[in-house]
Amino acid sequence: MSSSEAKKAGGPNAVGSSLSRFTELFKTLQFAWFSGHVVVLVMSSLYVLSLRGSSGFHQVLYSLLYLGVLGSFGIIVYQHHFKTGQKQQEQGQQKAQPKAQLSVKELVQDENFLYCLLAVLWLVTPRFFMTIPPFFIFSAFHALTYVKSVFLPVVFSCDDQNATVQFISSFLRENHNKSLSWSCTSELLCFVVVIVRAVAWRRRSWIVLVLYSLFVKARYERSANMRAVLRKWEVRLDGIVSHPSVPPRLKQVYASSKMQLRKLSNYSLTSGLFSSRSSPAAAPSSSKKD
Repeated sequence: MSSSEAKKAGGPNAVGSSLSRFTELFKTLQFAWFSGHVVVLVMSSLYVLSLRGSSGFHQVLYSLLYLGVLGSFGIIVYQHHFKTGQKQQEQGQQKAQPKAQLSVKELVQDENFLYCLLAVLWLVTPRFFMTIPPFFIFSAFHALTYVKSVFLPVVFSCDDQNATVQFISSFLRENHNKSLSWSCTSELLCFVVVIVRAVAWRRRSWIVLVLYSLFVKARYERSANMRAVLRKWEVRLDGIVSHPSVPPRLKQVYASSKMQLRKLSNYSLTSGLFSSRSSPAAAPSSSKKD
């Protein structure tokens, strides 16, 4: 049924049909994944809007936000490594090893699992705002994709000619590459803040610095967008440091630091580990919740 036909149908039957379709959609893993992203968007928005609110209220919002992250990313990990394996065993396609023997290496191969670990890190360490933007960007684009591709077509029978669907499609198409760059930039800005907090000896800051440094290193090795953003940063810093007003000693420190970082890049954390399917939080297939 096209969107125009749905409008002509109208009446209680149309409303009932939409409600029944929503009820069926609600039972899927896809909807649970989408709900996790909605929680992230709502909690992060409330967190920003209530910056001058109580500390306890902020902590609740912050915790719920990262529980939403764990829900959305965790569903992907579950579906990739557990749900798929269970289905294969039921169909007799996997007889060699049961999925219960899933190795740590297999989990580390999935970048979504690394984001789950990162969410746990932010949950158990003192909160700060700069951890939020990367997840907000992920959730905004994944939620919009779900609304366009699943929610509107299934619940309201909207086709590709629907104005809302076309608007969302246009927005996603025009900003997809930008969103990848924005997320990488926000992760690097967060890394800068983490370094500053460690230098200032904030509580648990050095533990966070070590663990987040490993995450950024893995992202650099895994993500072409992260490498592209870092190259832009390097070019800009080179231009700033090369200015005649910059002291020679500072230029030497900068050059030495670049050399050490290049040496560090020769040591790989992820060589041979990551597979092509481990993109961050791709939508799960439509299946009923267990």
